[in-house]
Amino acid sequence: MDNNNQLLNALADVLQERMGGGYKHDLDSGFTLTTNLMHGPSGIFGTLGAERDVFSTRVKPRGMLSVLNAFATTDTNPIVYYLTGFTDESGTEPDAPCETCVKAGNMKSCRQGSIFGLICRETDELNISDIGRNVNRGEYRDLRLVNDPMLNDASMWVPTSVPKGVQDVLNREVLARMLTLGIAFENKLAQLIWTGSPANNSGTGYAEYLGLESLVKTGHVDVIDNTSCPSLNSDIKDMDYLSIEDDAATIFTYMTMVYRFVKHNAETMGFMPVEWRWVMKDSLFRKLSDYWPCVYASFRCNATSNDISNNTDAMQMRLMSDRLYNERYLLIDGERIGVILDDAIPYETNGTNGDLPSGSFASDIYLLPFTVRGGTPVLFMEYFDYAANYGVMQGVMDGRLTNEIWSDGGRWLWTVSRTKWCVNWSAKIEPRLRLLTPHLAGRLQNIKWTPLQMFREPFPTQGYFVDGGLTTGDNAPYDTTYLYERQ
Repeated sequence: MDNNNQLLNALADVLQERMGGGYKHDLDSGFTLTTNLMHGPSGIFGTLGAERDVFSTRVKPRGMLSVLNAFATTDTNPIVYYLTGFTDESGTEPDAPCETCVKAGNMKSCRQGSIFGLICRETDELNISDIGRNVNRGEYRDLRLVNDPMLNDASMWVPTSVPKGVQDVLNREVLARMLTLGIAFENKLAQLIWTGSPANNSGTGYAEYLGLESLVKTGHVDVIDNTSCPSLNSDIKDMDYLSIEDDAATIFTYMTMVYRFVKHNAETMGFMPVEWRWVMKDSLFRKLSDYWPCVYASFRCNATSNDISNNTDAMQMRLMSDRLYNERYLLIDGERIGVILDDAIPYETNGTNGDLPSGSFASDIYLLPFTVRGGTPVLFMEYFDYAANYGVMQGVMDGRLTNEIWSDGGRWLWTVSRTKWCVNWSAKIEPRLRLLTPHLAGRLQNIKWTPLQMFREPFPTQGYFVDGGLTTGDNAPYDTTYLYERQ
């Protein structure tokens, strides 16, 4: 009976604290309410009599973010073993049948690790009581977003609370906040796939995982004792700013060699079949595919003066070029190697590298293995599983916090902050990128190209990003001060 009374008293204390606001998570002092409302006198879509259809001009980030598989895990510091080889035998050949034989060598191993990143984003503070205001009867609430501004293929990297493909999102203030949050995650995660580095970490509130610039490399070492593990090295070739326009044949030769090198590794190590894909910027691939048929047909093709020689058919070359670009592949040794166009791959311009001529760009081309023998994934994303047994969400339930903290399938952890009617929403994710076979990956660095025009880019930090427009509207039909001004 005493135990029952103690349990009831404890439950009463919990309920009293919850009902009394003991769990309330207040907004930071000095917060500023958003003026980026969708409707009402200051709404950016509150203009009277506007057409129903709304067209998005946001450039969506294409690339690895929408291609990589993602798996849940709770292992904070995984270790992968590699059997890196065997030492040479020792001793001398025996002179008689019962003498000591030559002794076989020792087995060698290398250990590799991986770490989580930590990315969080939050919405503007919103006064809930501002929702639902119209300028007057002339303001329409039937706006329809014709084209989704989010990269739907990357939905696994956008919280499920974020609306994807919801045409009336611009009529709903809270969902509009979530949409901006999803865009922020898209932009950040797409770029960290390439540039992520723990060297950029500061404190414990933000962390980067290792991106492909750090994984596709030479100089791998054992994660425990720092022993060199050269058998894990990727095939890295510095092209020293050779130009596609002037040196297409040389670039073709090196790309062919990278593929042959890693394929030889895969064949002799028992990894075949391997699914490889080239990854590069769209503008670079567009230029490369223009020259590829010529240099593929003959190494003696003079790419610098557009001399298509050796009995090549100009129309066939043009048709092949179109197929390469439209179907996203490159031919090497008669094999079709798929191409992924990624907008987040870093590149240099004349502004970041004074040795590049104005209008020229330089970037890297990657050859990445996605699966090996038996379809085993070797390049993928992982995320810390907030919904795992005895994990975060179990603690949330045990602590009666389910109204304040929730998760989207274990991948995202959400919370809400509130001061009276003013709220904002925060979400975080702990992702990481895994490349288990770096010795089957290649990278050609510093390839230069000069397009007639650079394509638009999706990230605000990029030089060819374009947006414009207003963040706050002014749709009042008259000056409200006239209502109370003395006559």
